[in-house]
Amino acid sequence: MRFSIGREGRLRALAKLGDPLLNFVVSAALTLYVKSPRGVKVSNKLLRDAASSFIARHPGVALEDLYEALVGYAWLRGVSVDRMVDLAYRAMRGATSEEEALKRALVKLFVELYDEEAAEFLLSRASG
Repeated sequence: MRFSIGREGRLRALAKLGDPLLNFVVSAALTLYVKSPRGVKVSNKLLRDAASSFIARHPGVALEDLYEALVGYAWLRGVSVDRMVDLAYRAMRGATSEEEALKRALVKLFVELYDEEAAEFLLSRASG
């Protein structure tokens, strides 16, 4: 299935899609990890920290927006929410705190979802 990302919004439109998806994925994984319901709003700082370990900053591109757009783009490309939850949950194993679990999950998701094709697509839509 192909989706059109028009001029209006571009990267930001994908980030708006990715934001609630990411919050759900992390909340579901954390719920499984601590065996108690959790609802998480992932902070921009955590997203920046996770992304900055793997990608250089680009002028005019907020790394947190890039991360959220990546999640939206991955989902549109067919990566299931179940797959993302599984990746995040597996990354949390062995963490000694919820904060460490969140950090591990965010890094793992970024590593698994970010590839050359995604980078090219997202960065080409970062301007305008």
